[in-house]
Amino acid sequence: MESPAPKRRRPAVVCIDCRRRKVKCDRSFPCSQCTQSSLTCAYRGLPGPMNTWPNDHLSSSTLHRPLSSTGTDQSNAPDSTLFTPSELVPFWDSPSNTLDQPVDSQVMLESSNAAQYVAATSSGNGSSPPAAVDNCPLQHSTSNSSIIQSLGSSWRSVSKGSSLEENKNYIQATLDGVDFLFKDAISNPSDKHVEIVPLITKCRQLAKTIKAKRSTDRSNGFAGVSTLPQIPPKQICDRLVYLYTHTFESVFRILHVPSFQREYQVYWNNPLDSSEVFMQKLLLVMTTGISFYEEPENAVKAHQQALHSLASKWVYGAQEWLCHKFEMSEVDLDVLQVSCLLSVARLTAVEASELVWISAEFPLRIAISLQLHRDPHYIYPAIPVFEAEMRKRLWATVLEISTQLSLDSGMPPPISSGDFDYQLPWNIDDSQIDIHGDIHASVDSLDNFTQTTIQILLMKTIRTRLKIARLINAFTPSRNYQDTLQLSSELTAAIRSHSTALQSYISKRPNYFQIKVFHIFTRRFLLALHAPFAAKAKSDPSVYFSRQCVTETALVLLSDTHPPHTSQVPTSEVSHSRVLSCGVFRHMLWQASVIICVELVNGLQEDSFPMTHSLSHSKFQETIEQSTEVFVQRLRAGDTNVEAYVLCSCALAQVKAIQEGKDVKNHVMKAAKSSLDFCYKTLEAHSGYIVQHSSLPRTAYSDTRLQEDNNSIFAEWLT
Repeated sequence: MESPAPKRRRPAVVCIDCRRRKVKCDRSFPCSQCTQSSLTCAYRGLPGPMNTWPNDHLSSSTLHRPLSSTGTDQSNAPDSTLFTPSELVPFWDSPSNTLDQPVDSQVMLESSNAAQYVAATSSGNGSSPPAAVDNCPLQHSTSNSSIIQSLGSSWRSVSKGSSLEENKNYIQATLDGVDFLFKDAISNPSDKHVEIVPLITKCRQLAKTIKAKRSTDRSNGFAGVSTLPQIPPKQICDRLVYLYTHTFESVFRILHVPSFQREYQVYWNNPLDSSEVFMQKLLLVMTTGISFYEEPENAVKAHQQALHSLASKWVYGAQEWLCHKFEMSEVDLDVLQVSCLLSVARLTAVEASELVWISAEFPLRIAISLQLHRDPHYIYPAIPVFEAEMRKRLWATVLEISTQLSLDSGMPPPISSGDFDYQLPWNIDDSQIDIHGDIHASVDSLDNFTQTTIQILLMKTIRTRLKIARLINAFTPSRNYQDTLQLSSELTAAIRSHSTALQSYISKRPNYFQIKVFHIFTRRFLLALHAPFAAKAKSDPSVYFSRQCVTETALVLLSDTHPPHTSQVPTSEVSHSRVLSCGVFRHMLWQASVIICVELVNGLQEDSFPMTHSLSHSKFQETIEQSTEVFVQRLRAGDTNVEAYVLCSCALAQVKAIQEGKDVKNHVMKAAKSSLDFCYKTLEAHSGYIVQHSSLPRTAYSDTRLQEDNNSIFAEWLT
C-alpha cells in the first residue's frame, strides 16, 4: 500500500499580527485590525530557510528565479525566501513584536511587496507572487496607522536597539511624552508626505551597511596579539596622552600617572623594553585621547580619520589581549587596569555599539575575584600602602562604571550597596604617594582639591545611586512614590553639598570637564528616577514635582554655561565628549533633549499667560537648538543614529508653527523630510569612504626620535 503523498502547507494569507492574535484579517494592507490597534501590518514571506542572508550575498539570478505555483524553487538549490531581509523587515518594528515567531521564519513583507503577495494568494487560483522584487515600485500606505508607526511610534522605538533595551522603563516613560508632539501633524497625513516613510527605511538600511563595513574593517585590520601595533609619531602620542590624563583620568582614577610616565619614557627610549601590558594601556589611553584630539587647521583631514581607524583596531586588539589573558588565567591589577581603560575607551567612541554595557561586567568580576570589594587592610594586613591605595581607586572606578552602565542596560546592577566594604580612596595627588609607599600629605581631609577629589565625591553617592538603579530596573517596576521622593531627596542633598564643596576651592580648582562629568554621572539618576512619574504629571497633579525635577535636571545637563569657580580649561573637551561619545553621554543627551522638547510643547499648549513664561520658553527653545546642532555634529562625526536629530528638528518646527499660528502638520512634515534628506546624504558620505588602512607611518619601532620634554605632558601630575 502506497503511503499518501505528503501534504504541502499553504502559505499564510493573513498578516502576522492577526494570525498571532487569532483575529479575522481582511487581507488588505494595512489591514483594519492592525490599523485599529496601531500595529505595524506585515505579511510573512514564502516558506523556506533564509539562506540568502545577508543582502550582500544575493544575486540577480536568485531574485529573478522562477517559482512554481506552490511557491517552491524549481532549481536544485535549497528553498529560500524571495524577499531580501533589507526589503522585508519593517524599519520601526519593535523586537517584541517579532519574538513570538521562530527566528528563521521572521520574514515580513512591506509596502507593495505585501500588497502584491496578498493579491496573488487571496485570488484562489494559486498564482505566485511576482518574482522580480527589485523592479517593483516602492509604494507606502497613506493610512493613519502607517504614518503613525513610521513617525510617531518611531521615537518610542529609538531606545530599542536590542530586545534587552525594552527593560529601560525610565527611557520608555520619557518617550511616552513624544507621541503627542506629532499627534496633530500625523493624524491625517496627505499624499505629498508619504515619501517620508521610504526615507526612514533608506536611512536605517544605510546605517546597517555602515556598521557592517566598520565591523569588517576592524576585524580585517587587526593583525593579532603578537603583532607590533601601529603607533602615531611621538608628538601626536604626547598630545593624546595629555588629553586622556586631563579628562577621564581626572575622574576615573585608573593609573598612577607618574609610574605610567616612567614607563612611557622607557618606551620611547627603547620600545622593545616595554611590556605587553604597558603597550595595551598606552594604546587604550591614546584611544580615549583621540576623542578629544583636534588636528591643526592646516593639517590633512585624512590624518584624523586615520587616527579613528587606528583607535578601532586598538580597541579590538585590547579585547583579544584580554581574552588571551583570561584563557591563560593570568588576572592581576594590571589586567584590571586594561579592562577599565577598555571600558572608558568604548564609552568615548562615537562608532561604538549600543551594547557597550555588556563589557562593563568584566572589570567588576575581575575586581571581585581579586577581592577589591573588601577592605585591603582587612584582607592583607601587611599590604603596602601604594598597592592598598591603588586597589581602593580601582574598586571605586569599577563600581562607578558598573553603576553608570546599569542604566544603559536597563538591568539591575550586578552588585548591591551592601555587598562591599565602604572604603574611600585618599584625597591625595599622585605625586604625594610613590611606589615605595611614602605618603607626603594628609589623606582624610577634603579641604584641598586633588586629582582624586572627584572620584571621592562620586563614591560618596554610590550607595544611593545603586539603590536608584536597582529600584528603576527591578523586574517588577511598580514602586511607591514616597520611596522615589526619599531617594531623590538623599541624592539631591548630596549633589548640592558636593557642588558647594567644589565651588569653595581656591588655590587649586576643578576644571569644567570634571564639574560637568560629576553632574552627568549623578544627575542622570534623578532623570531615571522621576521620568515615569513626570510622564503622568499632566493628568496627575500629585506627581508634578517629578515633572519639575526632570525639567530642571535636563536643563542643567544640557547647559553649556562655564561656571566661574572652575579652572580655565578649554570647554571644547566637554563638547567633544558630547559629540564623540556613546553610552552614558549619548543616553543622557538623548533623554534630556526629549524631556525639553516635551516640556516646551506642553508649555506652549497649556500656558494661559504667555508673557509670564516667555523667558523659560526662550531658554527651552535655545537648548533644543543647541542639542540639534550637537546631533548634527554627531552625524558628521560618524554616528548612525538619525532619530535624535529628526525628533529635535520636528519639535522645533512644531514650536515655531504654534508660535506663529501656522499649520502644524505641514511644518512638522517638511522638517521631517528636510532632516531625513540631510541624514541620508550624511550617511551616504560615510558609506562612500570608510578608512581601510591607516595613512600614518609605522614609527613605533623605528629609530625616529623627537627631542621633546616628556615631562611636559605630565607636569600637573608631578607637582
